[in-house]
Amino acid sequence: MTAPKSHTESPYGTAPENTEEWAVRKQVWVPAGPNAAFEVFVSHPTEWCPDHDVLVAPRDRIVFEPRVGGRWYEISTSGEMRDLGRILHFEPGHSLSLTWRVDGRWQPVDDDEIASRIVVTFTPGDAGGTDVEFTHLELWRHGPDAEVIRNAVGGDSPGETLALFERAVRRRYPAVADPTTAPDVGTTAANKRVVLASFDALASGELDLPLAAQMHTPEYIDHQARPGSARGPAMVVAHARWLRSVYPDLAFEIEDIIAEDDKVVLRCVFTGTHLGDLFGIAPTGKLVRTDQIHILRLDGGRIAEHWAGRDHSKLAEQLGV
Repeated sequence: MTAPKSHTESPYGTAPENTEEWAVRKQVWVPAGPNAAFEVFVSHPTEWCPDHDVLVAPRDRIVFEPRVGGRWYEISTSGEMRDLGRILHFEPGHSLSLTWRVDGRWQPVDDDEIASRIVVTFTPGDAGGTDVEFTHLELWRHGPDAEVIRNAVGGDSPGETLALFERAVRRRYPAVADPTTAPDVGTTAANKRVVLASFDALASGELDLPLAAQMHTPEYIDHQARPGSARGPAMVVAHARWLRSVYPDLAFEIEDIIAEDDKVVLRCVFTGTHLGDLFGIAPTGKLVRTDQIHILRLDGGRIAEHWAGRDHSKLAEQLGV
């Protein structure tokens, strides 16, 4: 069905007098220009849409048909497709609007008359970045599910979806992702972004010297490094290369991240297949999974110190040593 002809009516009745009460707005700054940010949003939605919010499982990808009237939909690994909505407005580098065809029980809605709308704008921001505003409008259209959906998408800005979007932009445009240029540099939110970006870069294999220098101070110290180890970004890159030689498919499942003042605490699960020499332990080919806690101190938007707690006994048990 086409988009609603009236923005004030739905099968559940007319719009409430205070429509703003049924709108949720979120904002985030991303380290890329509006055209690049728009491209990541439309061309790579699987990278920023939370993987626990799915209509088809297991999800393989999300697709945008880049035109007015186009669909945006999920595809499962078996090829099943489910619509998430229709594109109502499409202006690359500036804005787009979509219908949201999902109800409060996370079931598909087949009628745009009872679907809310999402409007996303991309405005040039500070330091060559982009201010992205994500507005979920007309939630009242969902009738009995309206309040459930409003509570689910509400909460503090930027929220999970835009936080993931910011990370996706940073991964795809690392050359312009200098954390010291962010307008909120030094805040707890900015510090968490830097830490998450550093773990993303380590896991993806993209952590080269220029990127490490953006994220770490020249005198960076890893307090878990071997005595006599060098300091600074070069040491970070050397450690990353060694770790990936041991676990080529390494990954971090982030479970908690907490920031206060200049420190960030991250709790995660490390996974990887043991395919390289590990302090004299020959490759076993075994998949390991261990709990880790990392504490990082930041200075001026860059990581200055690192402490870590790792479950070495569990690792040894899984490797059979």
